[in-house]
Amino acid sequence: MMYQLTLVYVTTVWHKWHGNTWRDGTATWFPPQLMEFEKFHLPAWFDQQPMLAITTYGTLIIELALGSLAFWKPTRKYAVIGGLLLHAFIEYRFNIPLFAFTICSCYVMYYSGEEWEAWLKRWAGKFRKHREEAA
Repeated sequence: MMYQLTLVYVTTVWHKWHGNTWRDGTATWFPPQLMEFEKFHLPAWFDQQPMLAITTYGTLIIELALGSLAFWKPTRKYAVIGGLLLHAFIEYRFNIPLFAFTICSCYVMYYSGEEWEAWLKRWAGKFRKHREEAA
């Protein structure tokens, strides 16, 4: 499943890069112009340069990182955080039901069972410590 998610990101970047609007930094201007995607309004400056270039190229960079750097343990955390921020923004701005939640739930696959177990033990210890302090 992890390789399928990687394939999704790599092919997405590949196809986007071959589109003119992605290369010239204006691709993220188009979806907000479609009323069926409208969810929450952002200020007008958000749909103008240089924000368009930042969001367009930022999307490509994060998707490329999720398709490549997520396999290397030292950079995995940063790639996943970038993906979570990207999809949180998509969820906030656009009316695309369950898209962001579905993709973000797949990020669990980037981590091994041992990594999850260590993470849960750390959080359980912190939770126990705060409960004891509160009591």
